[in-house]
Amino acid sequence: MAEGAWARAGNFLQRLSQQQIIDCAIGQYTNGCNGGNVAIALGLIQTAGGFCSAAVYPFAGGQTPCAQWYALSVLCVVVSCAMY
Repeated sequence: MAEGAWARAGNFLQRLSQQQIIDCAIGQYTNGCNGGNVAIALGLIQTAGGFCSAAVYPFAGGQTPCAQWYALSVLCVVVSCAMY
């Protein structure tokens, strides 16, 4: 979803980090590998400064501690998010 929005905004299509959401978008109604609310997870990524690419923060196959260094490698930011 976020990759498509990024590309529709005129940028090259990139694989964004799924692992970053699993690891770092933890809060009320978001549960890492156990599911959660997409809008809230994207809001948490927005607050954290944005997404980095899957190449920089690769999928690990399970929840791991949030890699705080990823903020130095942000590829795109979430400006707004709404669920319809």
